[in-house]
Amino acid sequence: SSMPSAYHDGDDSEHDASRQGSDDDKTTSDVMVGFTQVINRRMVTQFNYSYSFVDGYLTDPFKVLSLVDKNGITQDYLYENRPDERIKQSVFTQTKYHFDETILDVSYRYMWDDWKIDSHTLDTRFYIPLSDGSYLEPHLRFYQQTAAEFYQPFLMQGEAVPEFASADYRIREMTAYTLGLKYGLKLSNGNDLSFRLEYYRQDPESAGHKAPGVLAEMELYESIDAIIA
Repeated sequence: SSMPSAYHDGDDSEHDASRQGSDDDKTTSDVMVGFTQVINRRMVTQFNYSYSFVDGYLTDPFKVLSLVDKNGITQDYLYENRPDERIKQSVFTQTKYHFDETILDVSYRYMWDDWKIDSHTLDTRFYIPLSDGSYLEPHLRFYQQTAAEFYQPFLMQGEAVPEFASADYRIREMTAYTLGLKYGLKLSNGNDLSFRLEYYRQDPESAGHKAPGVLAEMELYESIDAIIA
């Protein structure tokens, strides 16, 4: 398959005609195997392996790429196009250690796929009981991801259009951090009531894409900060 045709400003009919249909079929097959091992009365560990095969329409019909000239000025737009298959694999391990009162929960996941995306996720939680029956749980998460082999923040005018290309920020190279705190307490009916506040930061990387002209003066890979409650 090839990149969908370009559309031009103000021409909605051509815009619609060049769009790939979003109602194409997609099939997902997932398999996961794992085991849990009690190491001793304080420590339990878990290991999982998962395999996922997705076949069908994987392109986002609403995402476009800018076609820019040597001065970095947008001349046109192209709809993105992605491969129609994706194989994802991952390994996951988690360990919980019960101290006299507190509990440490640490997990790590490594994911890789045939789009050349590799990711590492390290997640740590620490359960701290309080004297009144409530508890605190600090949370720290680190995530790092490489870009898909067809990720392109933009396309250059005059160069051959690649078979696959996407500017979707979710498949670009990035590093992300989450730092948070959870407060919870037991209600009289036995249920939990909890409140959470977290700070999230995402730092994207250029992945070797050199910006031309005016684009070199712009912040194309701006960091994202968010508060999660």
